[in-house]
Amino acid sequence: MCDPSESALDRHFESQVRILEDIYALKIRESDYGMSQRWLQVFQEAPGSEKYARNCLMLLMYSQLRELGRLGRPFTDMHNLSRQLEDVLSDFDGKLIDEDMETNASGYGSDTSRLSKAHKAISECDEFSKNVSSLKERLEGGVDATTPRTTTEMVIKGNDEFKRRTQENEELLKELDKLHTRSLKNELEYKSKVTEMTDLTEHKRTIDNVSKERSNAMAMSICRSTNEAIERIKLWTGGNDHLDFLATALRYFSADDPQLQAQLEKLDRKLEYQLENIQEQACERREKNVRIIYDQVFREQRDAQKQKDEQFMSERQAWALERQQLQQLLWKRDQRHQQLAQEQLMVIGTSIPRNPQLFGCQCECEQQSFPNCFYRQSSPDPNNCAQCQIERQQQKLRADGKLRKNFLESCDCNYNKPRSELNKGQLQKKSPKW
Repeated sequence: MCDPSESALDRHFESQVRILEDIYALKIRESDYGMSQRWLQVFQEAPGSEKYARNCLMLLMYSQLRELGRLGRPFTDMHNLSRQLEDVLSDFDGKLIDEDMETNASGYGSDTSRLSKAHKAISECDEFSKNVSSLKERLEGGVDATTPRTTTEMVIKGNDEFKRRTQENEELLKELDKLHTRSLKNELEYKSKVTEMTDLTEHKRTIDNVSKERSNAMAMSICRSTNEAIERIKLWTGGNDHLDFLATALRYFSADDPQLQAQLEKLDRKLEYQLENIQEQACERREKNVRIIYDQVFREQRDAQKQKDEQFMSERQAWALERQQLQQLLWKRDQRHQQLAQEQLMVIGTSIPRNPQLFGCQCECEQQSFPNCFYRQSSPDPNNCAQCQIERQQQKLRADGKLRKNFLESCDCNYNKPRSELNKGQLQKKSPKW
């Protein structure tokens, strides 16, 4: 049988649009209404090669709105609006799928083929109706009994064909009823599966809560045991005292496992050995650092003492040089004093020869037996003669020179002594206190 024409497909589409308006009168969601209007706009713009697929999708949309009260796939997929209608129809497998989850119904495999058969039969009925209407117009337009016999046979044949088509339509309606019943059954199965999934979700949530509480209790127990193990480290003295760090920290896991306890005991002994080695190495490093510090302090003290000794030696040399200069000056002064005294004696001796027996002077100031003595008369002090004054002055110079010599000898003696002997207690090295 030939394919339906575009005019028949258009008439069928117009009738479907009128039927769809009755569905709009019912209470449907605004989102479904807006989606159906967008698809109607796409259907109206469909070219001639896609009108058949358009009518099939129109029937599918009508059945979803009438039976489910909402739109499903492929209408809920916005990507299909930009695709060709034939591709959308070929991808559709005839299953009524919820917007959130697909159902694995087994009876939807042949729904597309059945719907296509129904659409094909409807299109053929439309074509047959068109032929019958054209025949009726010809009869009303003056066709008499001279009409060929073939026309009558065509009418009879058309009536038989109409009956056959009517019977096929009834069978298709029965198939549609079966599909509707099956869809209801699938919907019930879907609801039961949703209920089962909800129960499973609740059960899983309960299990998660229990496991979470258990994990929290385990975490608290591990935290307490770990803190206790850390406190044991602070009090651990080494030697025969066992630390048992891992056994204390992992007490929650090894409480009912003797094999794990034995392994943890071995690991604890190994850990104690390593900690003792680390402690010994730390003590050795500390002693080495202390020795380095002591050596550095002693070296600095030795350098400082050496610097002080060098400074003292330089000062000592300067003092020795000054002492020599001072001795030379004193010696020169003594020489000048002696020279002046000798010159004065020479002057006095040459001008007035000293002859105590001649003048009767005994060179004693207390004796004034010779008041007219030349020495006493030439002296500025009338109570002392000049000769006595000269002798006393020389004695005084000799006494001053002897005292000065003793002083210089004492200074030289003290100067030649090393500083360590002069103040031996102050230069002793004192070990630092640590």
